[in-house]
Amino acid sequence: MIIKFEDFSIKVKNYIKDNLDSGGMFYTTDSEISVNEFPLLISYYEKIRKELGYFNQEINGEEFIGRFGQLIYEKCDSIYKLRLVFVNKTYDDNEQSSSNSRSVYSGDVDYSNIIKKVVKQNIILEKLQKALEQKDIFSKEELNDIFQIDDDLKIKGYRSLFSEVEDLEKHLYNTDSTLDQLKS
Repeated sequence: MIIKFEDFSIKVKNYIKDNLDSGGMFYTTDSEISVNEFPLLISYYEKIRKELGYFNQEINGEEFIGRFGQLIYEKCDSIYKLRLVFVNKTYDDNEQSSSNSRSVYSGDVDYSNIIKKVVKQNIILEKLQKALEQKDIFSKEELNDIFQIDDDLKIKGYRSLFSEVEDLEKHLYNTDSTLDQLKS
């Protein structure tokens, strides 16, 4: 199945469709996109998340009004392998249940560990910046260039931290998230 958007297409290799009693529904897909189209997907993903909220799309011959959910990806030679969830608007209107959201986090412990590591790294970087300033190793402009990050790089870093994996199939298997595991 191919899902065509205005500027890119996603090739769905396999999927499961979860219909909930509330009328909410989501597709959990194993998909692919070309390396050239991947930045277009990310740009649209962020635009939907920040500005538009929802899109209208045909999926598997049915009208779908919804948004993107979880995105996990692996860069291969000429493609990106994707685990991409599509969440319909009715789900957001009626469910708002984290138990069915296919969250990126496998548990609170994982999230807590990430926060602790990020805080530690921030402290180390602040100390490093002060030491470099005091020793006049770099000019103030050079230090600003190194330590000031623009919004586009922050978004790219965020996406990489939470969505990019080295081996998608292995990640999905190890987190009990393959489509076969989700079906059972």
